Amino acid sequence: PRGAARSNAGRAAQACAPRMALLQWGPDITGGRRFHIEDPNHEYQEVRRALHFDRGWARVGKKEDCELRWTLDERAIDFDKLRDAQMVNHYRDIRCLTTKAGLTRTLDEELKWTASAESSEFFPRSYALDDDANRAAFVQDFRRTACCAALKAFVSGLPALKKELTVCLRVCQAWAHDLGDTDYPGDDLSDIVWDTLLAYTYKCTSKQKASTPSLSGSATKLVEVEDPILKQACHRVLASLKARHGQFSMDGSRNIWLTKAPEACRGVGISLHRKLEEILEVADRFPGRVAQKYVENSKLWDKRKFDLRCWVLLTGGGASDFDAYIYEPLYARLCAKAWSLDDHLLLDEKRHLSNLAVNKGSADNLLGTQSDLESMVDFEKVKRGIRKIVKALARTAHQLASTRSRSFEFLGVDIILDEAAKPWLLECNLSPALARRNDAQSRLIDSALRGCIKRTIDRWCPETAPPPRDDGWRHLLTIEPAPKLPKRNRALHLNVDATALDRSSLVKMDRGSSWLSAYAVLRAWWPFAMLRRRALVVRRGVAALFIQSTVRRWRAVCELRRRQMARRRFLGAMQALIAGITRRRLAFTRFRRLRAAASLCSRVAA
Repeated sequence: PRGAARSNAGRAAQACAPRMALLQWGPDITGGRRFHIEDPNHEYQEVRRALHFDRGWARVGKKEDCELRWTLDERAIDFDKLRDAQMVNHYRDIRCLTTKAGLTRTLDEELKWTASAESSEFFPRSYALDDDANRAAFVQDFRRTACCAALKAFVSGLPALKKELTVCLRVCQAWAHDLGDTDYPGDDLSDIVWDTLLAYTYKCTSKQKASTPSLSGSATKLVEVEDPILKQACHRVLASLKARHGQFSMDGSRNIWLTKAPEACRGVGISLHRKLEEILEVADRFPGRVAQKYVENSKLWDKRKFDLRCWVLLTGGGASDFDAYIYEPLYARLCAKAWSLDDHLLLDEKRHLSNLAVNKGSADNLLGTQSDLESMVDFEKVKRGIRKIVKALARTAHQLASTRSRSFEFLGVDIILDEAAKPWLLECNLSPALARRNDAQSRLIDSALRGCIKRTIDRWCPETAPPPRDDGWRHLLTIEPAPKLPKRNRALHLNVDATALDRSSLVKMDRGSSWLSAYAVLRAWWPFAMLRRRALVVRRGVAALFIQSTVRRWRAVCELRRRQMARRRFLGAMQALIAGITRRRLAFTRFRRLRAAASLCSRVAA
């Protein structure tokens, strides 16, 4: 009886095993809907919980087929093999916005065409230093900003050198002329010794107590310059630059620049510099670096620097509507130490980088709420500026990324405020980190992820959607798909005349489609077609550059192998020659010994 009881218990356990496995991976009540998610740091656990427990989806492995695939990187998805009904959390080519180098090139070259906006209005000046043209533009910008900082230091009462200050005034006047001020003449500035001038600007704007080396052996001790005419000229040119240069106040008076790694995240590869040679050295040692102007007049939170992290959701596209959402309330990320621009503190990351990964380990609370921020600034004005930035990014993503009807993108956009509470875009992050530092942030993260699923998965699979909950996602814009061209009769012959095509002629040519305004359709379709063509040309150019670089590397490898083979053949020939000479010498030595022995024997016999 005891053995029978054991066997019955074993059969019961075997019968319960499939049920336990079914509970572990989710009950199959949705017709077999399955999902796969990559979450090595367990930061997106709310997605698993919402799909598994609230909607009854089953989680599967990486190589198994599923209806939803959630990855951390868009390169992990093979878009060519996706089914039309399959859902993914990325767009193809979204890296044009989510990497430092891609964001810099996109906002500099494509924003005016995709969003009808200028990046200088909300994005600090950035340059991809691996391109020769951008490198030259950066050097020119660095020199101009350094001379402008020297003038700001002089008008604020700091000591200076009159000769070098006059040269800085010339540079700023030429800059104002390039910006459209006709009161100043053009100047090519070809006679300026830039190394000496930049050394002076670094010295007169430096806050470090240590003395700086002499400049070309000349007297470099800064003195009080009493010249009212020179000071008036400096005030005038600075006022001209302030009226025409949109980032004049953001530049500050220290000329500090950031260098960023092209595809790094969480504050990795970011450093602050004030010297041009240091930035160029970093760019030469680490290819792909991006130089960006540091916001020197940033808003402070209890004497600490901070930025705002806002989550953005892009859904749909392709043959369906493209929607953009922003999550509110926002939250602030604070630095662990007090902000300072002293030269010996520029390398302290915890004073200048507000990334949570950089400032971890601090005992202070490094997260600020929107309610606290509302008491510091006019937050309605800040929200309008942030929404304007997000709309421009969404329109750019719709034009440059390959959107599809069942794809979406969850982005983390970092915003910094200057003294006037004007928002500036720092970067746009793919699959943002969702590390939970306190209970309030955990509630924000859970609400944002549930709202993300509500506007994506529940929209495409309404049969598994639970009752809706309140969340903080706010709709920003909707972009309708481009209309399809009307199908014309194949037997229609088009005659090309020297007259413009108007609405009536196009409708008449459509033979019976008088209700259809072909002119309006073409007019709506043409800008989208041109933007698509431009994006295609850009991708082809990138592919051509990749092919050229690959061919150059292959040729270099072939040339190296050819030289190695030639060297081996030469060494082999030399070794054979030396061996032959050695053998002949040994044979000649044996012959001489035999001849000596024979002569000796003949003398003995005689």
